[in-house]
Amino acid sequence: MDKYQYDDKDRLPNIAYGICGASGRLVKEGEKTYEYDWLDKIMQVAEDGKELARFEYHNNNQLAKAIRESGVETFEWDGLALIERNGTKYINESHAGGGNPILAVGGETTEAIFTDMLGTSIGYVKDGNYSEITKTSFGADTSDKLSFFTGKPYVDGLGYAFLFRNYRADMGKWSSTDLLGYFDWINLYTYCYNTITVYVDYLGASGTLTIHSSSTGEASSTNTSGHSWIEYIPDPTPQNPNPESTTYGTWGNKDPIGLHENLKKNYNYTDEATRSTHLNDEQEKSIMDRIKEYREMGEDAWWLLDN
Repeated sequence: MDKYQYDDKDRLPNIAYGICGASGRLVKEGEKTYEYDWLDKIMQVAEDGKELARFEYHNNNQLAKAIRESGVETFEWDGLALIERNGTKYINESHAGGGNPILAVGGETTEAIFTDMLGTSIGYVKDGNYSEITKTSFGADTSDKLSFFTGKPYVDGLGYAFLFRNYRADMGKWSSTDLLGYFDWINLYTYCYNTITVYVDYLGASGTLTIHSSSTGEASSTNTSGHSWIEYIPDPTPQNPNPESTTYGTWGNKDPIGLHENLKKNYNYTDEATRSTHLNDEQEKSIMDRIKEYREMGEDAWWLLDN
């Protein structure tokens, strides 16, 4: 069984005697070593101290060049879609990942690429003949220039090249961790409450926060008419499929003075100042912590500012 070693930023290292750290970037794989820049982009791959490849990137962090002793390979992108690789141009169809190459045009040759619904290439036609590209659900370790995984190209030394990190199909993992971290830790099904056949979290959100206002937009230093408050409703769960909303606001003319809950329940103001947004788990915790602070402040949670 292979072992992996990660550095202190949790980047994956050694396939034979892997090295792992807190942030998961691959730094050593057998005798190969990986160097990163401050954005966690792989800059160099070396083996026994000899450089095998180094990489340069466009200003938008997309791969620009792979420089090896055998030559320089160039990459051009249109947003997230690969449109040219070392002279071979790609025609893309729309795809959730930015683009899905379906036609490769290089010199006098044109090759049609067949993909599955996820944008992973399964075969191509060249000179009238169909050739299959063998893949598993996790991709394939290949140097075939027509091999794409969810629309992304395979690059030797990197794996499948995505915008912010690279996917290694031979390891079945990313070479660095998600830049947003893993808030829900190692349980991959927390987002749907471990009920993957019933619940779908389309937005990765935890609930909806609405900021209400009864103001007509005329408030100023001399006109303090109007009032604002927030309303929060969590996403449905198996335990609570029909969650109720809660409103929060501070008042100086209510008894007691300070934070009140549900005082504005079922008010229906539709002024332009009213806005809604979805919150993720971390944002939900942050807003609830702030509400708790206001609740504990009592009357100090509300005051009138004098000019």
